[in-house]
Amino acid sequence: MATQNTLPDLTLSQDARLYKYVRLPSGWKYLRADYSENFGLKPHSVFLPKTNTPTVVEGGKYVASDGGKWHPLSPDPNEAWMLFKLYRNEGRKSQLEVKSQQLRQQLATGQKAVVQVEKPKFFTVGNAIGNFLKSYRLKILSGGRKPRTYDAIEDILVAFKAATGEETPLAAVTRESAITYIATLKKRTGEDTTKTTKENHFIYIQKMLRASGVNLFEEGAVSFVAQPWRVWGAGGADRLASGALAGGGVAGGSLPGSDLLRQC
Repeated sequence: MATQNTLPDLTLSQDARLYKYVRLPSGWKYLRADYSENFGLKPHSVFLPKTNTPTVVEGGKYVASDGGKWHPLSPDPNEAWMLFKLYRNEGRKSQLEVKSQQLRQQLATGQKAVVQVEKPKFFTVGNAIGNFLKSYRLKILSGGRKPRTYDAIEDILVAFKAATGEETPLAAVTRESAITYIATLKKRTGEDTTKTTKENHFIYIQKMLRASGVNLFEEGAVSFVAQPWRVWGAGGADRLASGALAGGGVAGGSLPGSDLLRQC
């Protein structure tokens, strides 16, 4: 049982989520805890991988997921819930203290609050990828899949962001530019990447775009074969052949873990 003197100096954001780390027949898994803000935590109740029905699983310990990190709480459900709420309150209080300190400084120096006219904001490639990775990480871990699956997806999308430009408006990404990027991916040796690697990049770039309401690939299926690569339209005609976009592509890289992925 944690005491006032043994509590770690921890703050959690309001986006933190509560999980339970338990041992299943298939191994140790992080499972989403069964809780709500209004009704609290149901003791030892969790959501098993690929199910929406809560199940009681004894043993293990509760942990908080926040900002891509795991924070241990307690094996006891009541104590874990109290700690989870406490650390989130501490996080909220910390934010308020920073704001209060800024206001005190303005009062002490006679500064007036500066009203800044915000420039129109565009939803960028960086915004889209950040939102997708955040939601997909929770989906993967709550489904009991291995963290390296998330790491491989992150490698794919971070490389796409670097090639496309983090601040590039998402609306500026075209079907042709995305396909060209994937088709011209190279290994570190300079050789062409495998068909499987290209397909994995296509799958998760497509998923990321669709998650933000952008459907660039609805016109037809894309097939990446060794030589040449072709893009087939809805009517089955050959839209783009080998070298059709030569010189317009962005060289990428063969990313570690890409071949671990499969279309789902």
